[in-house]
Amino acid sequence: MAWSGDERAKKAVAAVAAVAARNVVLRSREPVKPEASPPPLPALPPAPPPKECDQSCGMGSCLETSAFFNCQELMVLGCDCGGCCMDRLED
Repeated sequence: MAWSGDERAKKAVAAVAAVAARNVVLRSREPVKPEASPPPLPALPPAPPPKECDQSCGMGSCLETSAFFNCQELMVLGCDCGGCCMDRLED
């Protein structure tokens, strides 16, 4: 039995469609890889200290001195570091 040109074309298209359908089914069984998330943004730089921290206190600035003394101690030393110093919690 000899096939005509139209019949060959139809058979070829049907064969290609069958292969394509099989490939779609096979691909749908493959695990889906999650997309990589973008890297985290860099941390923001710390905020600058308040302007009160630039005031003179002892042998340095309020910022430098407040690392060693709390607000009450700085006031006893005669420093006006309000807004820059912090009271530390007692252990």
